[in-house]
Amino acid sequence: MEESNLSPVTATKRRHSAAFKRKILELIEQPGASVAGVALEHGVNANLVFKWKRAKLTFGAEPTKVHPELIEILRTQMETQGDEPAHRFSQGDRVKIKEGPLAGLQAVYQMADGECRAMVLIEILGKLSKLTLEPANLREV
Repeated sequence: MEESNLSPVTATKRRHSAAFKRKILELIEQPGASVAGVALEHGVNANLVFKWKRAKLTFGAEPTKVHPELIEILRTQMETQGDEPAHRFSQGDRVKIKEGPLAGLQAVYQMADGECRAMVLIEILGKLSKLTLEPANLREV
């Protein structure tokens, strides 16, 4: 059996002080600052800065932990939402449905439902009915 000339690798994990983390988090909140740029300037990984940011979220004065899966779901929703925000209309705006079985019907915009969808009222058989649609499926009348 042949002997290895390789020396064992020892893993080292850097520990950052709470003050350092606070400083980084304050810097990324500055207008025009990017997480990647601040991280690079201070010799830390941008993913680590995002981890610190997630851990910092608060309700009132009390810090709270937010599950990483929730952060990823929200990030994905923001990325897929693109340039079609549900809030491009104001409550009471008259809109027209562009596609689908209700295409061409006019509706009254009510609000964004918090899930990247828009809630509208349409009149069917003389009664107002709530309907949720993708904002991209609406246009102003």
